[in-house]
Amino acid sequence: MLWLHARKEPERLRLLHDIEREEVIEQARSRAQAADCSGHTVSELEFRTKDEIRDAVTADLEAEYEPDVWKRRSELAVKAGTILSLPGVSIIPLPYGAVPLAIDGALVFVALVFGGPLLSFGLGILLLRSIRDDIVPWMRTFSSNPVGTVRRMWNRL
Repeated sequence: MLWLHARKEPERLRLLHDIEREEVIEQARSRAQAADCSGHTVSELEFRTKDEIRDAVTADLEAEYEPDVWKRRSELAVKAGTILSLPGVSIIPLPYGAVPLAIDGALVFVALVFGGPLLSFGLGILLLRSIRDDIVPWMRTFSSNPVGTVRRMWNRL
């Protein structure tokens, strides 16, 4: 019964809009002849193995998630700041006089002058990146659909 309905609908449209059937058939045939399909053959199809697909996907993901310049800078600053600050901070709990003053002063100086700013710089970059990548997109989705955003957040919890 469905094929009968599908056959009647075009006929109704043709009658409503005064379209000649032979004219439509002739136009369809001329378009089919004008279409240039001679350039493509089945032999031109390119098949890939599972290993090739896996390698391509791996390369795409590595390129997409490769750390950018600022991520590398922030990681380097946090690591260097931690290494420079750790010796100076580790002697804080020791009683006064346990470490010679020359060593104590130098370690605290290095921790305050070099380690602190490097840690601040690295953590500042991490903070700005988290604002850009996490908070701003969440605020955009919340402003466009507050109920749906709260519902998704509630479902995650």
